[in-house]
Amino acid sequence: MLHRIASRVLRLASDRLSPTTPRRRQLRRWLRRAQTRAAGHGGWTRADAVANARRLQRIVGSVAVAQRRWRERKPAVATYLHPVDPEATAAVRVAAAQLLEGRFTPHRSVAARHERLPPRWDEDDDGRRTEQMYRHSLRWLEPLVIVGHADGDEQAWQLATDTVVSWITGNSRPPWRSKGAWHDHAVSIRVRVLCWFFELYRRRPDAHAGILALLVASIHQHASFLADPSTYTPRSNHALEANGSLLAVCATVPELRAAGDWERLALRRLERYVVEAFTDDGFSKEQSPRYHFFILRRLAAVVTYLHAVGRAVPATIERRLQQATVVWPWLVRADGSLPRVGDTNDHALPQWRTSLIDATGAEPPPSCPSTIASPRTDGAAMLVSFAAGYAVLRGGPPDDPVAAVDDDTHVLFKCNYFRFPHFHRDGLSFVLFALGREWLIDPGFHSYEYERWERRYLCSSSAHNTVEIGASFDVHPVEFVGASRDDDGDHITVRHLPGHARHTRTLTHRPPRQVRVVDEVEVIDGTTRDVRQLFHVHPECEAGVRADGRLELRAPDGARCVITQQRGGVWRLVRGQRHPEPLGWWSPRQLVIEPITTCSYVVQTDATVVFDTTVEVHPPAR
Repeated sequence: MLHRIASRVLRLASDRLSPTTPRRRQLRRWLRRAQTRAAGHGGWTRADAVANARRLQRIVGSVAVAQRRWRERKPAVATYLHPVDPEATAAVRVAAAQLLEGRFTPHRSVAARHERLPPRWDEDDDGRRTEQMYRHSLRWLEPLVIVGHADGDEQAWQLATDTVVSWITGNSRPPWRSKGAWHDHAVSIRVRVLCWFFELYRRRPDAHAGILALLVASIHQHASFLADPSTYTPRSNHALEANGSLLAVCATVPELRAAGDWERLALRRLERYVVEAFTDDGFSKEQSPRYHFFILRRLAAVVTYLHAVGRAVPATIERRLQQATVVWPWLVRADGSLPRVGDTNDHALPQWRTSLIDATGAEPPPSCPSTIASPRTDGAAMLVSFAAGYAVLRGGPPDDPVAAVDDDTHVLFKCNYFRFPHFHRDGLSFVLFALGREWLIDPGFHSYEYERWERRYLCSSSAHNTVEIGASFDVHPVEFVGASRDDDGDHITVRHLPGHARHTRTLTHRPPRQVRVVDEVEVIDGTTRDVRQLFHVHPECEAGVRADGRLELRAPDGARCVITQQRGGVWRLVRGQRHPEPLGWWSPRQLVIEPITTCSYVVQTDATVVFDTTVEVHPPAR
């Protein structure tokens, strides 16, 4: 009782403070601890679905009324992230046939296994973290459900039903058979599948009361998990997943006793999430273009679903969705690809306008204008969000296809970096795209297997186009110095403060296809250190040092990127090195690591050194 009183007092106190004050953040931390103690740490583990299916009165009001409603209620107007009336396409039928044959693929990053359904739920010795999570998400079951429902395929429907029942009866009480079973992301995905399956199952004339009860009890257990403070990560995109799924539970099974409280909790959390996980101008703080799009689409889906089921959407959420939509096009390059900054993967990006139209039912608004108007007439565009860590410099505005054809240059400068899910140690790095290809790249992220050397290297400063002073760096403050546009180009200057030195980088975009980078490094602790400027070359380009000392990258079509360093020094080219440090690697796709050329330019100093570097891309000779 005291913990519940403490929770109420702390919430009232924090609501009176500005969201950005340190005092409010401290109160919120205390509130989460009080809520956890009030619920009992991991209280959701006591919501045993198998036991509650036999005693529905524990979790619903009137059992008889609830059971009658489940059978007689009209079909839902919408189901969250699943088609309320699914249709079986040719591709879906092929996927369902593979599952029926025992060809089981829990995730596209995993090779198909010969495993009959229901699959093994126990942890495999050779199973990776990602595979276990997706195995337990049940998302791979969708083709079987669709074919069983849409085509009336009773074999497919029965196997889908048996698999769902097998998961619930085998994973609803500790000890858990796998860490993936109740991974927070797996829970959010799986409960959406269960809500969707429940909606389709209850419509069937032969729906079994015992299976309906088991589904409702499992959905209740999942909702208890999602509502439990001990399982909630407030700033991560997993919070968005959890809140959307919890709202879906409340709309799908409103007969649950806790549905009203859970819905209010999810909306409160979602409002807090869009404040804490986005910058004021609408960028996701996860510092990954791909995750911005994932979050944007998911937020759009939540809002659209709430409107469809007649729920009010707080204005804070609607406004943030609008902001995230209008900044998004700046991150997309002219060919529809994304800079692989942060944990941005290699997967083909769906046509984003069509994707957003599908999610919202409306044409997305035009992108926001340049941060600063240009005095020139070359059409170049510039957007700066220091809070997000993005400065985007383009040959033309994102909504202007004519300008994109004339000059498709796209530079993403990481003008800031900070700890947040999916960030890398990429302070003051940049990536360059021009003439339809990548030249200087971020080498990817490999996987979410955080202990592997590949992941550790690719997230380190050594894998980015930045400057290291003595060694790779962790996370340090960055100061915004200024941004401007003049006849000479578009400029942005920031200062990195790793403690023993100061690094000021000014990046200038000079259309067409030229970037100038001035790095001023001051060593302030009196120690002589190696100052290393790094450039990571896309593997399609051959790199070599010319007779005049310039670095030249040559593409297969004859296009060239020439890097001119004004200070005397020596280029060092490394490829696929493991010792004494990893260097010269990239990950073209998940769980794959391959050599690339990494170019470094090193100068020793105990005082000040300046690199003045010009990067210019030239089309093929005619």
